[in-house]
Amino acid sequence: MKFYSLFLFCLVSFWVTGQTHYWAIQYAEYIPSTSTVTKADRGYTIERTRNGDYIERRYDNNRQIREVITYADRRRKTLDGRWTTYYPNGQEATVGHFRTNLRTGKWYEYYEDGELWRYCHYEEDELLSCDTLAWIIADAPASAEALAAFTADALYTPEQVDTPPFWAGCPDTTTQEERITCTDESLYSFAYYELPLPTDYHSEQTTLTVNIIVERDGMVSRVAQQSPSDDRLREWLNLLPPYFPPLLAARLDNRPVRCEYPVRIPLKH
Repeated sequence: MKFYSLFLFCLVSFWVTGQTHYWAIQYAEYIPSTSTVTKADRGYTIERTRNGDYIERRYDNNRQIREVITYADRRRKTLDGRWTTYYPNGQEATVGHFRTNLRTGKWYEYYEDGELWRYCHYEEDELLSCDTLAWIIADAPASAEALAAFTADALYTPEQVDTPPFWAGCPDTTTQEERITCTDESLYSFAYYELPLPTDYHSEQTTLTVNIIVERDGMVSRVAQQSPSDDRLREWLNLLPPYFPPLLAARLDNRPVRCEYPVRIPLKH
């Protein structure tokens, strides 16, 4: 029995090591040679730097980098250092720094073409100010909706934008209505197979309609119940944003904007 347990342990260890090695190779172009990959799988890598920090890199289905997070500890509980998100074309979307889980210093936000949109200043996670460059204001598109997006952190509904958020796997050769249908079906399928179910929650409901907030870089930042709110589910919903893959951001006047999008998620399997 001891021999069998030892053999099984070695087999599992070998499989995990092999899996990490395989995915580290797939994402090698993003990982500095001075770092040591400690874990890797489809969609992410974790590495230890020479300074002792831990870097988590997240990728989309096309193996394109979408997010880089710096942690102070191996268990990745304390955000400490540079945090960056990327557009699907590889351009930086947001760049900022954390210090012991609190946003600090200047945070920069960019357009998809690499031009700076604005920068905000934080101190111990408190937003002190945001500045939009004057030449961006002067060169802004004529529509009032687009100007609002440049001068404030506007949040739109699907009806207010030119194109709503789309699932990255839905073909852009179809009509917008077909892409919306594809996105809704893909999000529900993703939620069914990938999202954890709420614990200790009993209801006759089998599905729940929530609103997700899709940021300008396509990342889901918040999952909230539609009214009326249920306190029993709020804590569970707050845990869901990191599970969502990057989407294609909503667009208004050919610029990415923040958008609130309805999604059905299962409460039972």
